[in-house]
Amino acid sequence: MSDQLKHPVIISGGGLVGLTLAQYLERVGIPYLLFERDESPDARYGGWGISINWVTPALRKCLTPEAFCAIKALHNDPRTLEEDTIPYQYFDLETGKAKTTHVLPPQLRVSRLKLREILAQGVKINWGISVTGWEEVDDGVLVSLSDGKTVKGSILAGADGKNSNIKRKILGEEKAKLYTFPIGFVGLKMRLAPEKIAPFRNLSRIFFHGTHPNGKFIFFSTISTPEVNGSKGTENEYFEAQLNMSWNAGDATQDILNLPPAEKLKELKKAATEGTGFFKELREGFDNIPDDTEVLDIVLQDWMTESWRPSASVTILGDAVHPMTMYRGEAANHGMFDAYMLGCQLHKVSMGEKDTAKAIEDFEREMISRAQEAVSLSRRAGFEVHDLDAISESSALFQYPHVQRLEALMSQ
Repeated sequence: MSDQLKHPVIISGGGLVGLTLAQYLERVGIPYLLFERDESPDARYGGWGISINWVTPALRKCLTPEAFCAIKALHNDPRTLEEDTIPYQYFDLETGKAKTTHVLPPQLRVSRLKLREILAQGVKINWGISVTGWEEVDDGVLVSLSDGKTVKGSILAGADGKNSNIKRKILGEEKAKLYTFPIGFVGLKMRLAPEKIAPFRNLSRIFFHGTHPNGKFIFFSTISTPEVNGSKGTENEYFEAQLNMSWNAGDATQDILNLPPAEKLKELKKAATEGTGFFKELREGFDNIPDDTEVLDIVLQDWMTESWRPSASVTILGDAVHPMTMYRGEAANHGMFDAYMLGCQLHKVSMGEKDTAKAIEDFEREMISRAQEAVSLSRRAGFEVHDLDAISESSALFQYPHVQRLEALMSQ
């Protein structure tokens, strides 16, 4: 091990990105300390599903074969893993006709909570502790913690989310300020019997998007099938699913956000019948949503990634660098790819091929360029999906110019 890494890598944040980095470091024998501000794994809501698509080859390299197989087993419909492609449709929510169709490559759609559980296996997490500051020194960095202690590390890697304390200290409060979209957004997780979820899954077994001419957007995704959640063969087989709806803030639907919890679902269901309403199958699906389903308000924010003064021992990654909307389904992919790329650079340091300053410089150069492109596309998509006429093959929603370049990086 190079003297450059004689102290552990300090990871701030025990979400998907911080855990992926820890897994990579574990595999190549680089010591680390991971601090997570939450008191426990279930301290916050983790009910959404996420897509694992182009990052799959990199994620495989971060994990043991057993862990990667466990993640594949989480896929929301295991049968589709046997298929070479996935049919996808973007619906006109008024007519039910496809606005555009695609054939997607195989990908995983998994529970965020279950994925985090697998990534946490074998990782020592210091719960309830956050990084409050640091001082760069000749042989690394002195990191101050919320419990009053100080630890010494070779580098500090901030994977502490979109409201990153480390990013704010690097860039300053004003430059690090997030952009809030003028868009209302709600989401829910539901548990449905096979016959009740059928109207949704007849449209797509994995996920679909759609826009109504009035500007309302819908995203539906299966989270788990009876085979995945363990209810197969019981008297109460069930599916878990995620439904999101968003709209431009000037829409009267914005009033949903001001309602008490018990009234939100009633108003959400009204969207299926108001005016010309949603097409028949989708209306049936909305009718089947259980009345006790909790509807959550989500504030959509992003940050147009910009460069910062490079450091020899401090960097940030994941949502700290490129928070983005969920519309393109690749935020977690970018974050886990950051972890892989930083891990690769630190592995080179451990082999004596470069020092930590050069490793961080090379890591940030690739990440910042990629993040700027991704956040820009994500912001465009966030507005386009509320305009049915803007949806086409050339929409930002369907553009992935970086994938071929990243595949080349992952093959090295």
